[in-house]
Order: sequence, then C-alpha cells, then structure tokens
Amino acid sequence: MSVEIANLLLNGDETDEEYIENLEYLVYNWKRTLHEEINNELNKRVINSNPLAELEFWHERSIRVTSILEQMQKGIDSSSLGGFNNIKLQFKNFTNG
Repeated sequence: MSVEIANLLLNGDETDEEYIENLEYLVYNWKRTLHEEINNELNKRVINSNPLAELEFWHERSIRVTSILEQMQKGIDSSSLGGFNNIKLQFKNFTNG
C-alpha cells in the first residue's frame, strides 16, 4: 500500500497566507487519505474462519500496516518539502529569537 504525496504547485505570486493555506490543504488531504487507508484496513475481515486463513489475514495486515509506517518514517521526495522546511526554519528562528 502506498499513500501518495501531492506536490504543492506555486507560481511565485502567492502571499505568505496563500502559501500557508496551500500547505494546510496538502496536509489535510494527506491526513484524509491516510485516515481512509487505515479505516479500510481496519474494516477488512477474515473470509474463511479456518486457522490458515486467519494466519494469512494477519500476516497480510501486518505487511500493509508496516508499509504505511515505513512511508511515514522515511524521507519525503516532494518538491513541496523545500517550502515546508523553509517555514519550519522560520518558526524555529521565531521561537528562538
């Protein structure tokens, strides 16, 4: 399972407020997609009630959930990340300065 990360497309004319709104929209969509994937996974049930089917079900679930966790822990390859890191640095400077 793979959760897609959309890129934030900017034309350079955005105000800081518009840029932040665009970032919030991206985060909201990513959160919604992740929530849907997790709910879909939690709603899956074992079709056959024999022990082998039960084992296979839990093994497959483990693989899918581990895949999501690995995606959340690895670095993000997105053109949007540069803008996010810039804002993160600005917040850090603001709180330290």
